[in-house]
Amino acid sequence: MVAFALCAHRPALAVPRFAALAVAVGAFGLSLVRARRPMRMLGLTRPRPPQLAWFAVSLAAGAALAVWYRHLQGRPVRPVTLTWFAFPAAAIGLTEEFAYRGYLQGALRRYGVLLACAAAAMAHTAYKRSLFAFPDVPIRAEAVTLTVGTLGFGFLFGLLREGSGGLAAPAAAHVAFDIVAYGDLPAAPWWVL
Repeated sequence: MVAFALCAHRPALAVPRFAALAVAVGAFGLSLVRARRPMRMLGLTRPRPPQLAWFAVSLAAGAALAVWYRHLQGRPVRPVTLTWFAFPAAAIGLTEEFAYRGYLQGALRRYGVLLACAAAAMAHTAYKRSLFAFPDVPIRAEAVTLTVGTLGFGFLFGLLREGSGGLAAPAAAHVAFDIVAYGDLPAAPWWVL
């Protein structure tokens, strides 16, 4: 995914970009086929009452984090309306949770919960930082803030997966964050294109 992200904004690197994505998707698919319990590895479990409570708290926490993020950017703290980009924003957050907290963390749990959480957070941070490595436009994102924030919240989302017993809670937090943070944008941010 890092190789994909490094090529993401370089039109001349379309072939390596798609090759890197194909390798990542192929590895993901092969691992799921070989897994004894792929649904459990991904953190996709049948909801129980405690998980529903985690889900609700996670939705609120993700939205609150997005309000804080918007404030730091000098934007209105809540979106007035949602645009067409709200759906892709939610899909991006959900996909990242499946890839990092679901697949990667689930595959590494046999080495210990803290190591799995840390490795998934580091992998997600490496991917996110790689997306911002070669911007097409001047950006306001500060590298240290982006790195520390992605790593810290990625680790917390990993612990949330473990504490809640499934992927629903961290996915809810991430989706709520992305919708509130980006759902009112008139166009996709440059790093999505």
